[in-house]
Amino acid sequence: MNEVVLPNSVLDAVLASQITVAWAGEGSGDVPRLGWWSCGLTDRDGGGDFFERSTPVTAQWAQLDAVRRAAIVVDQRIRRTHMAAHDHVRTIYHLGYAVDEALNERLRILKQTGEEPCSVLTFPVNLAEEFDRKTFDRFVDSLGDVPKPKITPVGRELPGRPPEALEVMMRHLVGALRPLPGEYPMPFYRVAA
Repeated sequence: MNEVVLPNSVLDAVLASQITVAWAGEGSGDVPRLGWWSCGLTDRDGGGDFFERSTPVTAQWAQLDAVRRAAIVVDQRIRRTHMAAHDHVRTIYHLGYAVDEALNERLRILKQTGEEPCSVLTFPVNLAEEFDRKTFDRFVDSLGDVPKPKITPVGRELPGRPPEALEVMMRHLVGALRPLPGEYPMPFYRVAA
């Protein structure tokens, strides 16, 4: 198994993007966000209350980890259901086994610091505020020019090979979310088998 060694700054930036998209993608009765995954794990009255009572010291981390995992499950379900070579793509939540493991390990370490998520990760939007679609749109727009994706039944396929620099690939994947649809558009790059 190949171990991936990436600077913590890169892992932190990717985690911040993944968590931000996961947070924005939430949606259930009382959580009026994008509704790409049906949950309210970061809502104060929903998952927030549960995590505050069950894991008071790490409640914020638990909420963000849970909503990230919800997004991973949806991403994985789309890939496995609609793609024969589902491991030969890179998405916001599937960056390859070694990178995904490095991200999970980094998140585990960050949770153990005892610090609040916003003090160790630079989130592009304030996750403590009420969701504002225009603010999220501005974040996605701020990522600059990204390759124009081809709209497919599975998702938005970005042309060419994925960039080698993880932070550039992530910028392209998140940038390809625009325009924001009613369902998770799963931007992806194909990789050689």
